[in-house]
Amino acid sequence: MGEKKIRVLLADDEPELRDNIRFCLQESGCEVITAQNGIEGLELFRKERPDVIISDILMPEKNGMEFLEAVAKEEQDFCFILITGHGEKQMAIKSVELGAYRFIEKPFEMEELFQAVSRGAEFLWLKKRNKELAGYLQMAYEILSELNNVYFERIAEVEDAFFFTKSEHDLEESKSKIVQLIFKSSRIEKKLAAIKDEIKKRQA
Repeated sequence: MGEKKIRVLLADDEPELRDNIRFCLQESGCEVITAQNGIEGLELFRKERPDVIISDILMPEKNGMEFLEAVAKEEQDFCFILITGHGEKQMAIKSVELGAYRFIEKPFEMEELFQAVSRGAEFLWLKKRNKELAGYLQMAYEILSELNNVYFERIAEVEDAFFFTKSEHDLEESKSKIVQLIFKSSRIEKKLAAIKDEIKKRQA
């Protein structure tokens, strides 16, 4: 991920804990925005699109599970970390089924939370990059298929022009079509080369 700062959205209704987490994450180099509950958190998520979301489970007005479900409905790729208290483990386990990256039980060390944030952001970045590369590979496959069809069309047209008896007019038409097919395959080859270059760039 290079030197890019991890952007974190933190939702917790306890001001002291929220401020402590925000301070520690900022000291570790993260950018942090905070919310007091899931409703505020969801609004900030829609507006800011952070790399990582951290949310307490028990909050008024929209708890952590409801917040997670709302995010999962709107976004396919996200990193959601839940902070759980005593007696909330079953809810936390269910959260993973809903798409949470992981859950952390109280009390926890700030270093543990930062490691989860750092690894979660890396996981999300790799997931998005792999999906992007898969998209480029699919495009490349479709272009190769198109190019293959054009090559077969060129071969068929050449055979038709030179191995079968045709009038001079038909022969000229075949030659014209062959030239058009050559130009078409050249354009397709350029598109394919551009995608290959893009894939190499993304893999670097």
